Amino acid sequence: MELNKNNVIENAYDKLFFTEKKQTKDIQIYCLNNDTGTGEMRCYNLLEGIQLSYNTLNMQTTYQKNRA
Repeated sequence: MELNKNNVIENAYDKLFFTEKKQTKDIQIYCLNNDTGTGEMRCYNLLEGIQLSYNTLNMQTTYQKNRA
């Protein structure tokens, strides 16, 4: 797997399926959902190489079956 040096979340959650991805200059928003609810991860680019992630998860679990 090749690392994306600009996006830690893409590397850390490589196998997770996001229902929607939005991006502006300084923020990436990842939305996910499953049978137990919905969630949103907001990732802010603070400085080069430093991201802050704020998660709002209204779900019992983020478990997803791996997609082959």
